[in-house]
Amino acid sequence: MDTAREAGLSRTTSLVLGYPQETPETIRQTFEVCRRCEIYPSIGYLLPLPQTPMYEYAKQRGFITDEEEYLLRIADRQDLTINLTRMSDEEFVDVVREEAMKLKDYLGIPLSDDQLLKTGVQRVKEQKTFQNDN
Repeated sequence: MDTAREAGLSRTTSLVLGYPQETPETIRQTFEVCRRCEIYPSIGYLLPLPQTPMYEYAKQRGFITDEEEYLLRIADRQDLTINLTRMSDEEFVDVVREEAMKLKDYLGIPLSDDQLLKTGVQRVKEQKTFQNDN
């Protein structure tokens, strides 16, 4: 990443947070890597979709009890729809939001709170401007 940054190449990444083994500490570590790389990622919550291993995991462990209701709720992928971690929904969302806000502030990216989990933000270093592709 340092070489790409030094060469002036655009660097982007995406984070999917909320896997069963995720903890507040692993989330903080993930955002620390983004800080070191000076990248603000596209951030989204894990969204198990039908016919995927995570969907089967969620069904088998009782996270999805009514498939029809679940499928109707997953339209807005920026909202937390299902939480497979051992954290409460509130703790999980709070840790993600806190780390995203700290990273945004560290990088000096002018995002509003409601844009923290949106995708398509990149810093254009040479022009000292920001571009939101949404």
